[in-house]
Amino acid sequence: MSSKSIELELLIEEGLDDGPGIINTDSSSTILEDDKRSLRRITGRVPRVAFLICLVELAERGSYYSLTGCLTNFIQRPLPVGGNGTGAPSAHSQQNAGALGLGLQWANVLYLMLIFLAYLTPIWGGFLSDSQLGKFKAVWTGTVICGVSHILFILAALPIVLQEHRITGLVLIIIAIVVLALGVGFIKPNLLPLLMDQYPHKNDFIMVLESGEVVIVDRKATLEKMSLIFYWSINVGCFFQFVTVLAEDRYGYWLAFSIPGMMYLLLPIVLIVVGPKLLILPPGGSMFADIVSVLKICYSTGWYRRFKDGTFWEYPSSRWDPQFVDDIKRTIDACKIFSFFVIFNVNDGSLGSIQTNQAGSLTRTTVPNDFFSVLNPLTILIMVPLQDYFLYPFCRKHNWNYTPQLKIFTGFILASIGSIIGAVLQYMVYQTSPCGYKASTCEIGTQVSPISAWWTSPVWILPAVGECFANVTAYELAYSRSPKRMQSLVFALFLASTSLSAVLGEICTIAAKDPYLVWPFAIFGIWGLVSATRFLRKFNNLHLE
Repeated sequence: MSSKSIELELLIEEGLDDGPGIINTDSSSTILEDDKRSLRRITGRVPRVAFLICLVELAERGSYYSLTGCLTNFIQRPLPVGGNGTGAPSAHSQQNAGALGLGLQWANVLYLMLIFLAYLTPIWGGFLSDSQLGKFKAVWTGTVICGVSHILFILAALPIVLQEHRITGLVLIIIAIVVLALGVGFIKPNLLPLLMDQYPHKNDFIMVLESGEVVIVDRKATLEKMSLIFYWSINVGCFFQFVTVLAEDRYGYWLAFSIPGMMYLLLPIVLIVVGPKLLILPPGGSMFADIVSVLKICYSTGWYRRFKDGTFWEYPSSRWDPQFVDDIKRTIDACKIFSFFVIFNVNDGSLGSIQTNQAGSLTRTTVPNDFFSVLNPLTILIMVPLQDYFLYPFCRKHNWNYTPQLKIFTGFILASIGSIIGAVLQYMVYQTSPCGYKASTCEIGTQVSPISAWWTSPVWILPAVGECFANVTAYELAYSRSPKRMQSLVFALFLASTSLSAVLGEICTIAAKDPYLVWPFAIFGIWGLVSATRFLRKFNNLHLE
């Protein structure tokens, strides 16, 4: 049987989203320009095994965000007076849950340290995956390491530790943060590329549906759909932090940290089930030394002249495989795009401790101050299906090319507006709090501003909508624009932009105290608007490359 016949049978078995019947298909033939303009484009069906990979991501991200959602209060605030001794405040109290009582700056430092390490270690994990381990083995390695970190978090939250051994609790939390970040470094850069590897077609192709309509199956749109499903599964997991936040507020941290540990047990179970079903590509071998050698040649004497006359990348091609040189060029070009995500990420989470603190300075009824972070994944759970089933099909139907650069620009703008709203709200907190410009540590009267904490909702919701446009598009770009031998590494470099955002957040820690809490919101909100405009100008032709 020919390879074309095998492929046809595979497609008939799998079917497509836009119709189950396939009369003819040819993924090897070149699509004519007239066909590209006249034929309707549809997405291919996502392989079934991809949904199991998304379940792995759901369990891993769910356990991660359920932990981090409670971390700020655990570090910042002391054990509540009159509480149950495990971190939970008394019923019907405006007090927030707490444990170590180290203050907002310490909470911000440790929270951002986790983000910094969790998004920097994927560079190492991605490199090892591409060169030695392979994607699936790298995920298993991270799974074991993260399991250890969950045990450490639970030990740090035991009542006897919180009541009698606070220093031990702090040490355990710091070690747990480092171990968790190390494990994430093996999982995070490999799951999405592993998911994308399961799609069998490398190019667009023409097919005829049972209805007789001739259509183009769009590979890029299919990968985008897979990215949306993957991102949606991340935020299903994130939504579980709602449970841990309530557990923290009602029962204490021993339960709040145990729930993510129990959720995490799903991860190794699914990996065992999914392993035999996966298409697993072997690692390509270590390329780091070769990459360094090529870059040395690129930047040898005369590099600036070659850069100006357009021969910068042609120069090393005489001594190295031109395809390998082009792979390096594509990787660096992708990194130029990712660099603009640094400011976006600050507006989309790196101010998380300050945002949580802001909610704690406002009037709440039955919800704790760190509940509002749940609005981020909840928004994404609603937004992703709207994009997948309404917005993007509508654009394709009317031949409106909602280009990658416009999607990213949209995301950048929305996140920036969220921070600007945060700045205005923080100013209003200072104007209405019983303690004025000392609102974060207020102990006078009601201790909080009369403004409802629900006014912080846009600060969480707008960046979440921005993620659906910017991050999902970057996921697809990181995979489709990266060379096969460097996919995990390129995706890790994208994640590293979040690590750099955490560094900026650490610098903001200087201002992360009263009366300066307006400035981090305002500075990064305005900076984000400027950055978004510069991105659109620089990459206005990104869809043509």
